Amino acid sequence: MMHQLVASSAYGLESVVRWELQQLGIDSRITSPGRIEFAGDDRILGLANLWLRVADRISMRIDSFPSPDFDALFESTKQIAWDQWIPQDGQILVDAKTHKSQLTSVPAIQRTVKKALVDSLQQRYRTTTLSESGAVYHVTVWLQNDQAVLLLDTSGAGLRHRGYRERTKWSVMPETLAAGLILLSVWNADRPLLDPFAGQGIIPIEAALIGQNIAPGCQRSFAFEAWPFYDHRTWQDVKAEASQASKRPLSHRLIGLDSNANVIRQAQQHALAAGVQDAVHFQCQTYDSLQSSREFGCVITHPEYKTPATAEQRELYGSLPDVLRRLPTWSHFILTSHPSFERVVQKNATRRRKLYNGRTECTYYQYLGPKPAALIAESNSDTTVSPNKTSTERTSEPAAKPVFGGLPEKANEQAELFAARLRKRAKHLRRWPGRGVHCYRIYDRDVPEIPLVVDRYEDALALDRI
Repeated sequence: MMHQLVASSAYGLESVVRWELQQLGIDSRITSPGRIEFAGDDRILGLANLWLRVADRISMRIDSFPSPDFDALFESTKQIAWDQWIPQDGQILVDAKTHKSQLTSVPAIQRTVKKALVDSLQQRYRTTTLSESGAVYHVTVWLQNDQAVLLLDTSGAGLRHRGYRERTKWSVMPETLAAGLILLSVWNADRPLLDPFAGQGIIPIEAALIGQNIAPGCQRSFAFEAWPFYDHRTWQDVKAEASQASKRPLSHRLIGLDSNANVIRQAQQHALAAGVQDAVHFQCQTYDSLQSSREFGCVITHPEYKTPATAEQRELYGSLPDVLRRLPTWSHFILTSHPSFERVVQKNATRRRKLYNGRTECTYYQYLGPKPAALIAESNSDTTVSPNKTSTERTSEPAAKPVFGGLPEKANEQAELFAARLRKRAKHLRRWPGRGVHCYRIYDRDVPEIPLVVDRYEDALALDRI
């Protein structure tokens, strides 16, 4: 049986989900923000749940119809042959969303759809009661512009639930967003990857799963597995193919750093549970000690930022430019809600993309570094469309210019001003040692653009930034 399927995603990641479906050989289209629709049989339904890394969940589109009032919503829902999908003992859950429609009460919409659905099943099963003692069937009614769409969830728990991480009450980056950040970057299995704010290790772990071609849903179950109407032999075949898929080796271990020893231990446990412990390395280390001997690689990270910013966060973001210059030939991908990030790092991003971490609006700043020479010729002939490019773009990077290398554009001008001021001061200060004065101030922020203090102590210089 063919199904009309809907993949939902966080806003800003729709094109990535569509690209993932394309890699699975599935045609799809983006119908609205956060919704990607495609058609498929039971095999496609299983593939999408098992392999999509960025989608939030997969739903089956049951029907759509005008619903200007509750009577229309009830009668149209009741006419649907629900017994095609829900057995007599199915446990029915209904939720609702409404936008720009005359029906605005979510509880009332839920009650109406649930009653119509139960009446339909009672009529078709010729019974006056439904035990609802079996598997859960989760129905969503989406009302927009007085048009109702009924969806049946096939995933169960959201696809972010990979099975390797315990859920916590405090907010962390969802696995689906982490996978999206990686797929929107230029990282591949032949490049080093470093997350200096790794936290529970989600970005390196998701990268290891991607790099080794491990299905993200291989350690969990899905709602459709309990459906008596689903072709379970097909599902066993899909899982067997995934387990036999060739696992690509990584050229480098993926690195995650964090200053909190407790979360590093959690990250190590998550990597072990995900089966990628040999592909990742987590280390308790502060961000300002960041360094690597590798010439090319990718920094993909999400430094914490909350409004209002704390003094610690202001200091951290202020140090970013100096730290990132230690990896001048790397590409840097930074997700943050900081409102003036580019001004703080003193550099405009190559690309920007608005994304959401939960309900927090963020921007994904992408600083593309030079490409290794061995890959330039390959990229010039590569016509594969990535989720970060349109169909008319080739997979290429800018000319070989260090992204955070060297000094800011105004550095030469500031250096000339500083040198001129020092020469002027030298005419006055050079006599002091002959008079027995060996400790004195040479420069005291005389030029406002150069906030430095320079003192001489005998044959040593002390330089402070103020």
